[in-house]
Amino acid sequence: MLDSSRDVCKRRKRAYILDAAGIFASIQLLSSEPCYTTKDVVNEILDEDSRRSLQLAINTGKLIITEPEKQHVKLAERAAEELGELGRLSQADISVISLGLMLREQCFDVIIVTDDYSIQNLAQYLGFKIRGIKRREFIGVVRYVYICPVCGHIDKKPGKCPKCNAVLRRKAIKKIK
Repeated sequence: MLDSSRDVCKRRKRAYILDAAGIFASIQLLSSEPCYTTKDVVNEILDEDSRRSLQLAINTGKLIITEPEKQHVKLAERAAEELGELGRLSQADISVISLGLMLREQCFDVIIVTDDYSIQNLAQYLGFKIRGIKRREFIGVVRYVYICPVCGHIDKKPGKCPKCNAVLRRKAIKKIK
């Protein structure tokens, strides 16, 4: 899906996009390829050791912090809503996927590094390669809905049932090939 740029790119550059787990694992210091992340992800890094590692990576050019364009954020949010993942993803998570969309448009071969299964699900849905860090990669794309356990109301977003106010439960409804 959304990968028409592959046809126009003759020579692709590889880029790793890191979420917070990738930064905690110091992937940016170990990689020979460029690593990217966003300000939203950087703001999740609070502990002193990880901040030092992060600053070292930025200072040496091993980690590039850039912001996705609004059009890519909207595309990522729309795809997340289609899968029933939007309510489970933080703004930082959406920024990771959005950055991937933007870099892919700029002829990068994007690999998203994360242990978060919701990010992995959305990334695969959008045609990205993924790499887990401590967990195995989530294989396959799953669409979810939110169902009220009391009245059976079905919704695309988590929260409370608009009919009876019970908390909606997430349920996988379809594995997409």
